[in-house]
Amino acid sequence: MIQEHKGRFLDDMITRTGKSLSVFMNIIVPLNNEIRESYSEYIDLIPNDLAKTMVLDGVFLIESSRKVGNLVGTHPDDPIFKVTWIVPLLMRDILRIENQISFLFYKSCLKSLKPGTVSFNL
Repeated sequence: MIQEHKGRFLDDMITRTGKSLSVFMNIIVPLNNEIRESYSEYIDLIPNDLAKTMVLDGVFLIESSRKVGNLVGTHPDDPIFKVTWIVPLLMRDILRIENQISFLFYKSCLKSLKPGTVSFNL
């Protein structure tokens, strides 16, 4: 269910930022080894497919967070924010984040979107 919305959120980010998919892919592809090392189990994906997965999942999380926080607008009929039963599915997807997406993606992607304005002090 959530998977079908990830592509739409990617399109939203591309439209909003003016950055192409290749910009996001170029951020992730060089991080292939670091991403793989951040997981405890073997990832059976070729580098380009892993990068696509990282971009799709990462952009979905970034865009959904921005939409929930009212940092960017949402479509009035967006089922993610209109239908209440989707929220638990979304939360389940987000709670599994440590199994899906490397923090390295967020750091690299956010830096590329707003150079010099993102802090990652933990």
